Amino acid sequence: MISLYLTLVHYGGDGSPCYDVHGCEQVQTSGYSIALVVPGALFGAVFFAPMFYLAIGLLARPTVLLVRATKVLAFLAALAAD
Repeated sequence: MISLYLTLVHYGGDGSPCYDVHGCEQVQTSGYSIALVVPGALFGAVFFAPMFYLAIGLLARPTVLLVRATKVLAFLAALAAD
């Protein structure tokens, strides 16, 4: 949810409200927050959306396909996080 919010703030052009924490605006607008002209928060939003639906599917009716898809997506996320 936070990654989706930060993506919307990035493309909306508005500064993120930092009431209690100072420096979050600096982190979000730094050169390291964008990779391949895509904000890092968008990568998070794109990852967590299918993970959310896979988790709901696993809770409702776990199948071998859902388990494998979850494992592959989690492995790819672990590779990207390194």
